[in-house]
Amino acid sequence: YGPRRIKAGIKLHVIRSRDTEVRDAKGELWPTSKEELRELRYAPDNFHLPMTMYFYDNKVCIIGTKQEPFGMIIESQELYKTQKQLFELLWQVSSPSETPKVL
Repeated sequence: YGPRRIKAGIKLHVIRSRDTEVRDAKGELWPTSKEELRELRYAPDNFHLPMTMYFYDNKVCIIGTKQEPFGMIIESQELYKTQKQLFELLWQVSSPSETPKVL
């Protein structure tokens, strides 16, 4: 999905919880990246986001966790608009991540 998204020029806005930050298999964070068209912000302290959500084409995709493994896609214009506006509100009050240093 990632390479196709980047090739299509689709930007990704990501909000994560700083205190539950997850590293990939190599132990690296998933930082803001101009090359990968990804901007990361951290939610306010004590605001936990255990599940992953994507919004696209009037669809809301919800992906569960290891503790509650499930996934679903709901196609609904009204749900899409509601969730997207809630995301935008949270985006505004979230902190930009530090830009990684180039070695």
